[in-house]
Amino acid sequence: MSPIDYLAVWSFTAALLLTGPAVVYLSRLSPSRSVRVIALVAGAGAVLAGFANAAEDALRLPGTGDVFVAGMLVMLAGVLACAAILAVFRSWRLAAAFALLSAGMLISFALPGGGLLILLALVAVAAKPTCFTVAAGDAPDERRSAIE
Repeated sequence: MSPIDYLAVWSFTAALLLTGPAVVYLSRLSPSRSVRVIALVAGAGAVLAGFANAAEDALRLPGTGDVFVAGMLVMLAGVLACAAILAVFRSWRLAAAFALLSAGMLISFALPGGGLLILLALVAVAAKPTCFTVAAGDAPDERRSAIE
């Protein structure tokens, strides 16, 4: 591998390792326990995929490709689930942020440029987090409890 290849592998690994905490932080804008738990699982999947990517591509350890794929699928499924839960309960802005994250993840599997959608979502939230915060009475868990 050339130095440029190693740079690409380590950059992607760093992006995955940082996506985990970013997804968990993003879920903190919602008072919903279910969104937070799912985001925690998705974040763990991102970190797992990051370590597996480093082990597979940079360190050339055999058998870590399946771990990478599993971590990526857990991360993607978790982020999509968070977007769906928030959309069902009409937390549109935060649902859109999670949807942009998942779209960026899906695009990055096949095409370059998926990282730009992820960056757009995270910069938007970082610039004005209060715009994405879900009010306590509007949390999916609280609405379900009020209905029952």
